[in-house]
Amino acid sequence: MIYIDCAPECADSIENIIATELGCGGWHQLETDHRHLGCEIRKRAVSVSNGDKNFEFVLEVKIIGGNLMSARPEHRNRVGLKDRVLTEFGKRISLETAGFKILEAFHNKEKTTITFITTSP
Repeated sequence: MIYIDCAPECADSIENIIATELGCGGWHQLETDHRHLGCEIRKRAVSVSNGDKNFEFVLEVKIIGGNLMSARPEHRNRVGLKDRVLTEFGKRISLETAGFKILEAFHNKEKTTITFITTSP
């Protein structure tokens, strides 16, 4: 079973992917209630560099119940960093790498720059 969490308006797009990419002839839609925990978004500006160029980026990390050990980067923030690194530096990074770099900078307040080394092929 594959569970996909998406907004209702995305169902047709998801259905298309299920049919074309997975070859499935049907799927089940489950209705659930989303229970929100005491979450807050903490933000912090950092510089992102490849050694030659820099850009400013705002980290967005979700904290649950005030517990810093629960910190996790917001998905849209991972995507934003990934896309900016590609646009600004021509370097592809994974969402996992983006999340790691965001959390590393968030937890280390002395770290004001996230660095990506770009090398020639």
